[in-house]
Amino acid sequence: MWINYQQLQYFREIARKGSIKAAAESLRISSPALSMQLKSLEDVLGNKLFLRQKRKLIITDFGEYVLEYAEKIFSTGEELISNINSNTMKTRVSIGVNSGLPKTMTNKLIQHILANHKNTNIRITEGDDKKLIKDLIARDCDLILSNIPLNDADNSISSHYAYESNLSFYGTEKFEYIREGFPKSLDNAPLIHPSLHSNLRHIIDQWYLKHQVHYENVIEIHDSASKKILAREGYGIVVLAQIGARSLLQNNAIIHLGDMQVSEKFYCTTRKNELVTKNEIADIVENFSSIMDAESL
Repeated sequence: MWINYQQLQYFREIARKGSIKAAAESLRISSPALSMQLKSLEDVLGNKLFLRQKRKLIITDFGEYVLEYAEKIFSTGEELISNINSNTMKTRVSIGVNSGLPKTMTNKLIQHILANHKNTNIRITEGDDKKLIKDLIARDCDLILSNIPLNDADNSISSHYAYESNLSFYGTEKFEYIREGFPKSLDNAPLIHPSLHSNLRHIIDQWYLKHQVHYENVIEIHDSASKKILAREGYGIVVLAQIGARSLLQNNAIIHLGDMQVSEKFYCTTRKNELVTKNEIADIVENFSSIMDAESL
């Protein structure tokens, strides 16, 4: 199969404009000619990109899938032209981060790259581990940050232990009573938990079993920033890694209620058996612990 990239660009414009006529006017070609180019692309791909309903074009699921790749292809080309025209050859660093990890970690990575690597474009993508692995293998990202070692069916990626941070319970001052008699004082207390199948939730649930804590699950949410907001507003008690709680503690938004005496471990994952050619990524993998422990700017 060989894809005509001009036809792919035509398809992208039709999807953006929502009609053959509007796209043809934008591209300055005739509507019949554009329709023929679209039909030719569909024939090559072996699937319909649009459905025609009452003179309207409705993009298909397959079309959405192709459009996602088209956007990546042409945005990369536009970035190349922009860099050449500005006489600045910038390195693009793409990092995938599990959305349940503390945002502080992402912020520290960005600060470090900007301070130590000039002419660098940074792209941060958040998602679940499965999606991030797919992006890494497809070379849509250079590095994944997660709280479990990652692998794939083809054994083509490699995870490296990078850092760990102690876990504790935090809440607003109205939950100060938890400190007395901790951890049994957590019985039936309102708790904000990570999603059920996350690694952090597994750690917390094992800790509850060990200490025979009977909790009330008020809110269950994966996103780390949302958990912190809810805890700050007093909706419940939250378990946070120390690195993620620092800013809230410094602003007196929450208080420390008790230690779990357990840590959350973090891992950097790259493609296996491949020399890391980007200095920024090699720097992050080698110096991750010191980057995390550095004072924020």
